[in-house]
Amino acid sequence: MQDFQSAVLERSHEIPVVVDFWAEWCGPCRVLGPVIESLAQDAAGRWELVKVDTEAHQELARQYAIQSIPAVKMFYQGEVIAEFAGALPKSQIQQWLDKNLPDPRAQRLAELSAMLRGDQSQSAHEALREWVQQDPSYIPARISLAFADLADAPQTALDMVSDIRPGHPLFDQASDLKALAEVLIGNCEDSLADSLKPYLATAQTGIKSHNWESALEALIHLIMINKPWCNELSRRATVAIFRMLGESHPITKEFRPRFSRALY
Repeated sequence: MQDFQSAVLERSHEIPVVVDFWAEWCGPCRVLGPVIESLAQDAAGRWELVKVDTEAHQELARQYAIQSIPAVKMFYQGEVIAEFAGALPKSQIQQWLDKNLPDPRAQRLAELSAMLRGDQSQSAHEALREWVQQDPSYIPARISLAFADLADAPQTALDMVSDIRPGHPLFDQASDLKALAEVLIGNCEDSLADSLKPYLATAQTGIKSHNWESALEALIHLIMINKPWCNELSRRATVAIFRMLGESHPITKEFRPRFSRALY
């Protein structure tokens, strides 16, 4: 196929390309063809379909080890990243697409997240804010912006994730952000004993400055003295910090036993 290089390999650096290897004599190919063509039309440009007749292009079939048809391969960045064989029903093909299609938004978010941790944090923060303003439907970007806004604008961060409900894949991250934002906002501060308010202030300062040891010291002390306070906010915020850091982080390993003792 003379234009396979440009139509598939080169194009796949811009957008995923799904290649349907087929032949005129193949009955299952005639079943699959209209189904995958319909899905391509419905894709709204998220991916493109290229059909390769294996009888006319036997060298390509050998190159990509096509042993039975129909065979479908997804190309991205010049490489095969997913494949299936046989005339699958439409619902299964859609599941395959949903599972394997790269999302350029995820790649862009990864780039901005790396910038946020480096010397370009300000420009990355501004780019992330502009992105969310233009497309608030992409929840991972909203959560990233909320975490970036947390220290200076906790109420704004809280509002940004308030609509993420149980059952959503990112609900735990949203819940973690909500707990930390509530600590910074000072929810229920008036119901806290005066003797414990300095610990809340220490936790707030620790969260703002990412001094997680200081924040955890204060939060765990609050759990020990008044665990039910503010719908167990101290416990929820502690869990949020552990999840942010990860279970293998040295700080988590140090404070997790103390947290367990405070609970029980």
